[in-house]
Amino acid sequence: MSKENEYFCIRQIDPQGRLVLPKEIRDRLGIVEGKTPLKLSLSGDSIIIRIPTPSCFICGETENTIKLKEKHVCENCLEKLNGIKKLSE
Repeated sequence: MSKENEYFCIRQIDPQGRLVLPKEIRDRLGIVEGKTPLKLSLSGDSIIIRIPTPSCFICGETENTIKLKEKHVCENCLEKLNGIKKLSE
């Protein structure tokens, strides 16, 4: 069995439009209630749910990001911001 199809279940959408992800899946992926954002997208007749890769809020880069408060910033933008701060001092 491929890793993609390792776990299979059928769930119903409740009247409020919610879908419950089984605990086994949440635990395996490290999804924490109220803390882990999920990105939903469509591909043909499929719904794809992904944990988004953190990206720099300035340039969108996904490599070498650092979390500052609730935002991510890449090392390049952080260096530029530090340079601007030094110029203004």
